[in-house]
Amino acid sequence: RGSGINTYPFIDILGANGQLTALGDVYKQMPVHNAGLIAQVPGTIQCENYNSMSGILLQKTSDISGFANVGYIETGDWLEYKINVAASANYDFRFRFASTKAAGINVMIDGSLIFLQIFPNTNGWQNWETAINKINLTPGLHTLRLQALSDGFNLNWIHIGDGGAGIDDDKTGDKSFNVFPNPGNGNYTIRTGSKIAELRVFNLLGIQVAVLPFSTSVNLENLAPGIYFLKAFNGKGNEVVAKRISIIK
Repeated sequence: RGSGINTYPFIDILGANGQLTALGDVYKQMPVHNAGLIAQVPGTIQCENYNSMSGILLQKTSDISGFANVGYIETGDWLEYKINVAASANYDFRFRFASTKAAGINVMIDGSLIFLQIFPNTNGWQNWETAINKINLTPGLHTLRLQALSDGFNLNWIHIGDGGAGIDDDKTGDKSFNVFPNPGNGNYTIRTGSKIAELRVFNLLGIQVAVLPFSTSVNLENLAPGIYFLKAFNGKGNEVVAKRISIIK
């Protein structure tokens, strides 16, 4: 450092006041990359929780969920995850991605190419969207590899399961099931002609965050602001309808 420099460089983990910088906070939150870590399927995998990788770096994400995303990806770079599949099924495979151009990855299981996933241009490194595909998996332990076919994209998380990580707007079911005001502050009114016994609330990662007996008045003020999916179930435990709701405060 030259004698004329009297400010902290942006690469420091601690700032001049002794507090963690944004970079330091990322380092503190980084996962320990245990080669023996096993992700359960169905479930959500934060992309930074890899077992091994080549050419990947982490950065703090501005996505609505997650702390860090993987980035600085170039052609040929890869990420690997050990997964434990509960049962044979044709699972939804969802990718949370942001991109500056059309990009793609090979999805491989145990060294075999399963499918090629193309990501459209979202016009920004932190403009996040969700892409959906399908994957047939058999029970037991497998190695999942995501191998970049190009640069120009980031990944936040992947979800392998029943679609709980996201619901398309045109697949939200019964139009007679109305939730309002939406967006709202956490207090909602429901009008429906369907027989509903229970309401369940899921975040964007497909994690269940609330279970409520059915009522035409729903209080979700305890949840953080964001986007959620409200699912309604009948007395037999069957899902009747799902609605996207937003909490703003």
